[in-house]
Formats: sequence, structure tokens, C-alpha cells
Amino acid sequence: MPQETPRLPFEIDDALDPTLVTGRAGVPLVIELFRQLGVAAAIDTHVPVKQRQRGLRPAQLVESLIALWVSGGDRGQGLTTLRADPALATLLGYALSAATTVRDFLEAFHVEAVKGDP
Repeated sequence: MPQETPRLPFEIDDALDPTLVTGRAGVPLVIELFRQLGVAAAIDTHVPVKQRQRGLRPAQLVESLIALWVSGGDRGQGLTTLRADPALATLLGYALSAATTVRDFLEAFHVEAVKGDP
């Protein structure tokens, strides 16, 4: 897996591309902080829930949840709106995960009740 720099792949540009305007410009700043603090790397190292090496990494799935919460969402369906924002995908460097993908990721942490537990 290629090493990724924690910095997001964007620079300030004085030319305005109307297709790359977003009302969620604060989301990439929070994601960059998440990466700079090393949390994304720690998740990728210590959360081996994926069985295949395709799709988004575990840290990117967590970043999808962070983007949802930072933008004021509280349900997985809010990811559909965020995924439809091409400017946000450009700023993050990838398209956010689908709600079903995040649900499957979170279900991987589900532990069945132990016999005798109330």
C-alpha cells in the first residue's frame, strides 16, 4: 500500500472553478487535523476489519463519519448528500464512502451478547 502524506492534496488557487465550490470547506480542515495527529495511520495499522484490499481504507471510512458529523449530519443517509459534492471529494482526495459501506464497517465491531448477560 503506498504511503500517504497526512496533508490533503489541495492548494489555494486564485482562479475560481464554479464546479469546485462547496459549503463544507471546514470538513477538509478537520480531516487534515485527524491525519496530522496520526489517528488515521493508527486506525489503518490497528483496525484490521477489511478482508480484501480494495475500496477505502479503515481510516477513510472513519473520515467519512467525521465528515458527516462535522457537517451536521446524524444519520448515515447524510453521506449520500456529502458524496454528491464533487468539490468536497476533490479536497479530500477521494469520494466519501456510501452509507451502506459505513454501516458494514461499523457492524464488523459488533459483538454478540455473551450467554448469561442481561
